[in-house]
Amino acid sequence: MFTLIKLAYRNVFRNFRRSVLSFIAVSLGICYAIIFLGFMKGFDKQMLKSAIDYMTAHLKMYGNGYIDDKDILSLDYRIEEYDKLLNDLQKIKEIKSNAPRIIFSGHLNDGIDELVCIGAGIDPEREDDVFMRSESIIEGEYLKSGEEKMLLGTELAELFEVGVEDYLTVIARSKYNTIAALDFQIKGIINCGNPEIDNQYFFIPIDIAQNLLEMEKEITEVSLLLNNIEDVDAVKNISLKQYGLDIETYKENMKDLFDMMEMKTKANLIIVFVILLMAAAGIANTILMSVYERIREIGTMMAIGMKPKNITYLFCLESAFIGLFGSIVGCLLGSVATYYLETHGLSFEMLGIEGITSFPISTFYADLTVGMVVSTFCLGVVVSVISGLYPALKASKMVPSEALRKV
Repeated sequence: MFTLIKLAYRNVFRNFRRSVLSFIAVSLGICYAIIFLGFMKGFDKQMLKSAIDYMTAHLKMYGNGYIDDKDILSLDYRIEEYDKLLNDLQKIKEIKSNAPRIIFSGHLNDGIDELVCIGAGIDPEREDDVFMRSESIIEGEYLKSGEEKMLLGTELAELFEVGVEDYLTVIARSKYNTIAALDFQIKGIINCGNPEIDNQYFFIPIDIAQNLLEMEKEITEVSLLLNNIEDVDAVKNISLKQYGLDIETYKENMKDLFDMMEMKTKANLIIVFVILLMAAAGIANTILMSVYERIREIGTMMAIGMKPKNITYLFCLESAFIGLFGSIVGCLLGSVATYYLETHGLSFEMLGIEGITSFPISTFYADLTVGMVVSTFCLGVVVSVISGLYPALKASKMVPSEALRKV
């Protein structure tokens, strides 16, 4: 076998120019594949981080039964006397911070138009410990407890044509199903890049929301941020189980997003395979041309006793060497390029795109992992070997006497 490997290595460079072209084809295919996968993985990672930072946190605790009616934002499932719960949560070492909230359905009215939106009663200080709320303010100031003021998403502000210091009326049903209304001055406009928040949400102090909704000392949820995201399942199933509340992890909260990411991953693999298949076509062409050029040589080797299976191994090894060298170079180039994009990113401005405010990501960052590089390298070598299989089988089926007569 060692003799075949040594012979295959020498044969690869017999036609140096053609082999180099095959190397380049494989290298570019591997390079593009790593950059593509790095970008897709980075995009998914940023989408997930954006959702956690502005929407879901790591965990949410609800009143018992809330999750079943979560979509209707019911106030029937409440967490009562929540101060003790918040103090207990602070003692759990895996939990970094927590934020009590009241999420409710409310109508925004400017005296002319009215729109159904989602209201969030928040504790300004605790909210900012869990979510990046104050950092998303693009105009105005952050909320303070006790003031009848609100934060409004950019899209809602544009829709109502209002700005900081303007007023909107919030109309909502209390927990007793009575209609309550209160005027709020807009204190800040937020743009977190998450369309769901920018298009639908307004935020008011939690004490004001409790008065409006007649929910004194009651909330609908507690959002939790952990020190380590890997502890999510353990905290849910062990530390929080004792409270008898509905608990939802960010993975459960964003099930649709994870399903979409899984489908996209499968589609990405197909695209990568197609890229490598195009590169493999060049290898197949190189090996096939080599077979036709060496017909008499193949006949001679068979005549002196080389078995057909060894002929097959020989040409498969030649294609493997091409794939190996090309994959090494491609992985190096792809890793360097992806690492640059991971550290510097690619912004909309660099792409010549401006004016996109409803997209959760303004700068794309790739995500390079060792596993991605290794798997792409292995796939490149395997596809290269497979591409050389047809020419190798064709060579092994030659009849020695006929091959020796070829000129």
